Amino acid sequence: MSTWVLILLPPVLALIFWYYRLYRLQSIQTSIHSLKWNDVTIAQKKQQAQDQLFVFLALAEKHGYNQDRCQFFIKAVMEENNHREHLWVQVTSFNGTVFRGTLANDPSTLQHVKFGDSLMITKDEVEDWQVLDFLTGKRHGGFSRKYVRSNK
Repeated sequence: MSTWVLILLPPVLALIFWYYRLYRLQSIQTSIHSLKWNDVTIAQKKQQAQDQLFVFLALAEKHGYNQDRCQFFIKAVMEENNHREHLWVQVTSFNGTVFRGTLANDPSTLQHVKFGDSLMITKDEVEDWQVLDFLTGKRHGGFSRKYVRSNK
């Protein structure tokens, strides 16, 4: 009986861990919300995110971009023709000026990018950021999150 437990326990724990990570990743995905293009509160949230970007970078330096411990996301505006969307990018590296990562949202109107595409975002383009810390269970950043969700 104990041999079966030793054989089955690692795959079951791995499955639980995988499901937990998948659930946490999906929690970054947001529904579509319409905001005015010149929304003052969003501009303030962007400034707050920019002012606190050092926290994001300190966590990235501490943990690396190791997705088993933390997941790092930045939000930036992407435009195509007359359409603008604020989309999340899961960050995989930063060279001091440019973040590299993969698109973590499905755009609703943009055709030139899709979920999972590799992207580069400059530090100045970051309008929000989030770190999902699996070690502590905390979410850092997400300055615009509550405001955007309250404006359905």
